[in-house]
Amino acid sequence: MTYHLTVRPKAEIHLAKAYKWYEEKLTGLGDEFLLAVDACINVITRSPLLFQKRHKEIRAALTDRFPYGIYYFVDSDKK
Repeated sequence: MTYHLTVRPKAEIHLAKAYKWYEEKLTGLGDEFLLAVDACINVITRSPLLFQKRHKEIRAALTDRFPYGIYYFVDSDKK
C-alpha cells in the first residue's frame, strides 16, 4: 500500500534553503541533495513503518550522503 505524504510549507522552506546552501558550495550539489531527499521520501511512502519512532509518534528517516532527516508521522486515516 502506498501512502500519501504531505510536505508542510515550513519544510519546503527548509528544503529550499538547504538546496541553495549546497548549490553555493558546488554547482549541481543542490540537485544531488534534492534527489537524495526524493529517494528518501519514496521509501517513506512505500514503507512508512520502516523507520523507528524518535519521539512519541514522530518517525525519522535519514537521507543517504547528506546529513538531513525527514521527520514524519503516519496518519492511518489518510492513505
